[in-house]
Amino acid sequence: MLENAFTFDWDAPLSREDESRIIESIASRVAKLGLESAAIWLIEVHRPLLPIMGQGAIAISPGLATFFAGGAHDLQKVTKLLRSREGIDRLVNAIELEAEEHRLAARNR
Repeated sequence: MLENAFTFDWDAPLSREDESRIIESIASRVAKLGLESAAIWLIEVHRPLLPIMGQGAIAISPGLATFFAGGAHDLQKVTKLLRSREGIDRLVNAIELEAEEHRLAARNR
């Protein structure tokens, strides 16, 4: 287990399970805070730059990893998610769905 603790494969594809877990986590946090419009706007505005930003995240990963609960491994997974157009689309759709669920739950209270 420790032999893989400090190795990263930035080019290996992200598993569907990890991708779904990350998307659900981000969408849930955004919807709970009521920031879905801002989050979707920021994603869409920066969509052309996300692949470049992903490369930048690799370069500054030692410092940036401290902001992620799972450290560098979670940073690596989020970076892989944001480098793919499909991942970005799934994230935006998940944020919209989660926000709608929160609105419906609030109406039913």
